[in-house]
Amino acid sequence: MSDEDPMATKLLEEFAQGAAERSGLPDAVRAEAKLELLSHLYDLARTKAQEGGRAAPGQDDARAAIADAGDVDAAFFAPHRARLGRAPFGPRVVAYVIDFALLMLILGVVFATVGEFAHSVLRDSPSRCHFDIEDPLPLVGSDVYCSNALPGFALFLGVVAFLVDVLQYALVVMAFVVFEQTVGQTPGKMAMRLRVVSQSGAPLTRRQAVLRNLTKGFPPFALVDFVLGAMASRDAHETISDRLVKTCVVREVR
Repeated sequence: MSDEDPMATKLLEEFAQGAAERSGLPDAVRAEAKLELLSHLYDLARTKAQEGGRAAPGQDDARAAIADAGDVDAAFFAPHRARLGRAPFGPRVVAYVIDFALLMLILGVVFATVGEFAHSVLRDSPSRCHFDIEDPLPLVGSDVYCSNALPGFALFLGVVAFLVDVLQYALVVMAFVVFEQTVGQTPGKMAMRLRVVSQSGAPLTRRQAVLRNLTKGFPPFALVDFVLGAMASRDAHETISDRLVKTCVVREVR
């Protein structure tokens, strides 16, 4: 790129740097892919300038080159991610434990607050019910004692408790989906330097993120997913859900 318009060069470099930072690649590989992208962008900008009869690319040429570059992640970064080493099950299990513990802590605080409010309402209600919320999570395990209760009131409380457990499951799955689809990592994966991608190296689609995390809301389901995946293939380090939706977890070695 000519030095005649440093702002054009800056535009291209900032775009390439942003794409590189979002790629989740190790430093050395990321730098290599970034240079490949910059070279491609420079060529596009020069072509735009030549088509307009200009000797050197300007800022408009740089913006046009960025607009015409298409999906740069798929073209320049995803192939490198696909070649990263698969993460073994050990770090993946640790990452899941970290994530689930964090979510249970957050949901426990929320449900305990709601449960305390419900307790105060039930204590003053005509049904004279006692709602034991010493262990509000999951609420299905809580004890409800009623005397002279309104017809069906105890059953209603049981249904509410069940729905709360369903809500807990849905919120946990949703949290995994949001993190993995937006940044490719949950907090646990960040701590363990792991990233989930499609087998091609591309970021996850919404469908892939949802389907691979359906077991994460209930630890026994997640354990079965890990165990069956390990039994199916020890070398691939893929859970059954990974196999079904064609995803994998890779290591981000720095």
